[in-house]
Amino acid sequence: MLSLLVLLPKTSCCSSGAAELLPDHGQLVLDLGKLEGGLRLCTRNGNTWNSAAGVHEWMRKKGLEPHIMLVQETRFSSSKAEEQAHGWASRGGLQLACSGVLRTGGAATAVSSGVGIISSGLLGSARHFRSWPGSQHRVITRRLSIGAGTTFTLISVYLEESVGLKGTNRQLLEDLHEWCAYLDEPFIIGGDWNVDASEMR
Repeated sequence: MLSLLVLLPKTSCCSSGAAELLPDHGQLVLDLGKLEGGLRLCTRNGNTWNSAAGVHEWMRKKGLEPHIMLVQETRFSSSKAEEQAHGWASRGGLQLACSGVLRTGGAATAVSSGVGIISSGLLGSARHFRSWPGSQHRVITRRLSIGAGTTFTLISVYLEESVGLKGTNRQLLEDLHEWCAYLDEPFIIGGDWNVDASEMR
């Protein structure tokens, strides 16, 4: 299951003249700076990086380029493949942050997992927020500041398949919950949770 979640702290920062996200869950107003119109964001598991980049390109050609795309299963097979991805992002005026992958064998292509965040250069700098030792191939976080003092946290998550909400998946979600509880700014989580939507409620 792929989904996005936008949550606000108890006191959210607000400024005039911008886009609203999830008004029925609490109003989040962003000063979008150089960005015109609303903030477009999505999450994508393409099973490979190239597939996610291809979807991003397709959306751009349709005039629907996401300002933020949270990606799961990048599966970079080499440092060269990752360098090429960063080159693609740079040429398109984008920022790319990505985590490591999980090696599943000796072959170069024996990789799984890996998460990333693509953001428009119009939004400002997406800075490294924190590391996730032992789970770096399943979660990545970045802190993004846009417009006049609007800051929020981006989180891309990929839970282990066929495990459900137990074991390593449960521990990762508990760690995320504890960490997010201390954030004093809005945060956006997008992920492939690999569980039925009813289990996430």
